[in-house]
Amino acid sequence: LEKVASGGFNINNNYGTQLKLNLVYFYTNTNTVNNQYNLQERTITDTVLSTSSNYNSNQTQGKHSIGGLFEWNPDTTARLRYEPRMNISDVNSSNSGFSSTSNNFVPKLNETNRNESSKTSNNSFSHNFSYHRRLKKKGASFNINQGLNLNSNVSNNYSYNDLISFTSNLESEELDRFADNSTKNNTGNISVNINYPIDKKLTAEITSNSRFSSSTELLKTFDKNKETGVYDLFLSNQSNELVRDAFLQSLHSQLNYQLSQKYSFRMGLNIEYQRINNQFNSTISDIKKKYYNFFPSLQMRGPGFSISYSQRLELPAISQMQPIVRQYSQLYKYIGNPDLKAGRVYEFSGNLYKYIHSKQLNYNANASITLLENNIVQRSTIDGNDATTTTFVNRNGGMRASFGGNVGKQLKKSQNWQIGMNTNFNSYIRKSAFFLNADEGIQYNYDINANQSIFFNYHELLSISSSYSFRKSITAYKEVDYSTINTNVHTLSADMSLRWPKKMIIDGKYSFNYNPQVAEGFAKSSNILNLSVALQMQKKDRGQIKLSVYDLLDENISVWRYAHANAVRVNQQEVLKRYILLTYQYKLNIFKSK
Repeated sequence: LEKVASGGFNINNNYGTQLKLNLVYFYTNTNTVNNQYNLQERTITDTVLSTSSNYNSNQTQGKHSIGGLFEWNPDTTARLRYEPRMNISDVNSSNSGFSSTSNNFVPKLNETNRNESSKTSNNSFSHNFSYHRRLKKKGASFNINQGLNLNSNVSNNYSYNDLISFTSNLESEELDRFADNSTKNNTGNISVNINYPIDKKLTAEITSNSRFSSSTELLKTFDKNKETGVYDLFLSNQSNELVRDAFLQSLHSQLNYQLSQKYSFRMGLNIEYQRINNQFNSTISDIKKKYYNFFPSLQMRGPGFSISYSQRLELPAISQMQPIVRQYSQLYKYIGNPDLKAGRVYEFSGNLYKYIHSKQLNYNANASITLLENNIVQRSTIDGNDATTTTFVNRNGGMRASFGGNVGKQLKKSQNWQIGMNTNFNSYIRKSAFFLNADEGIQYNYDINANQSIFFNYHELLSISSSYSFRKSITAYKEVDYSTINTNVHTLSADMSLRWPKKMIIDGKYSFNYNPQVAEGFAKSSNILNLSVALQMQKKDRGQIKLSVYDLLDENISVWRYAHANAVRVNQQEVLKRYILLTYQYKLNIFKSK
């Protein structure tokens, strides 16, 4: 449930054809209430762990956004552009939760009550400066781009965690803590680009880019002193002082060859040097890394298609590398891995698109595959009380792939009637190494989505559209004896708009959602109906009064189910519920003739 109040202004002014100025200010106040209910069932050998939980949160955010634009064109060959942005926000939040864990042998293992409150300040500033100049030779150009991003976050968090154990091998505990967390992320870069045609078909492009980034995270955690009631018991194993400084220098050279008027080919090589310095604290040695890489790239374009290939480096987060054991509670422990390596990413993609005007037919298809070398994978150890220990390791063989397409056809087109239909399909595959206790295998995630829609329109008086969507999610495992999990979701929807009688507009939208595999106690289906009636008035219909009813049947909920690490989880979340809205709108048309 979200309530938003906002306002601001946007001022634009052009001083002739050479100078353009813009100033934007916007304030937004947002209150968000979130209520969730979850059920997770995980199988470990002959034990089935079941955890049910609920979560309630209330968050209020006030945000100021200021932006501007300065663009100067001194002549027809040069352009200078500067864009600054600044955001200032304060967030107050409180949340509470309850969870209960059991297994197929013990009806109740433990219960946990949680309460948290926090105050956070987020400030950010960014700017982008660019200078473009056309050179004397036709098609030649020179570009300079400079960017800066400064982000800071300060938060104070109070947390109370009450664990009640019903077994002898897990002790009950009460944790009352205060955390002072401060983070900064700053990045600056400058790049120079030269584009120069060698002849009518061949163009050379060279880009030099330098980037420096610095990120810090200072976390101080204290336990509450029961004798004094003050949070003054410092917890060194729950605190950290992380600093990562990174410098990147790259030189990208590319040749663009125009095979014909319709076909072009690009081939490039990116030479990249990175220097990373990870600092943890005074008792843990720094970890310094240097990377020298060559990344080739290819791209081909033609009438209605494009294909491309590229490579890049993917660094582990400094928090994943921190060489400490952090015991958050008896139920969760985290171990950093300083030996994590940077991963290499190989990306292939292709697109196909076509429109046949004589048949009123359009279609497109897209495909991509990403191969991962040394990708970072989570390794978990979970005992019979659902106490979890997590770390990260490198493994080869990761893969992400997608394929999709769309076909649209206008069946009939006349002066009064238009009838058409659209078919859409897309799929997603993910493969990654899988670790749970002593088991090591491969996890495959498949998502398949299909949608069929049809629409009718009569003389801009009546329009009707309907669609049916089906989504199938599959989680399968190899090299381990785990069950395959299937989840199906069906959605049927219809939209209607009627402009009758005169000056009246009636809109309606209905959708039916069905989740047959969700567990008992969760809503398997929902009916959502929105209606509105608008009356146009005043000269040239500039005024409009509108009455809207959202979720007339009061059934709007969000339920989803997914599987991971031999567990099945169902989440039910309260979303925006039924409300009635009355609005008035007036269009101002101002035209000044010279």
